[in-house]
Amino acid sequence: MSYGEFLALESLPPTGHARSLVVVNRESSKDGFIITAYLASDTSDLEKREKVWPNPF
Repeated sequence: MSYGEFLALESLPPTGHARSLVVVNRESSKDGFIITAYLASDTSDLEKREKVWPNPF
């Protein structure tokens, strides 16, 4: 389910447990802001979501 938020994923160098930084943000016509950010070791479910950048077309 989506409420207008976007996810940014960044792979991190292997350091042990967590391997990716996930940032959840929301943008409006006036500004944008970060809702939350966290480290994740498994992002396979997130990678299945619709991609808006880079443009898949």
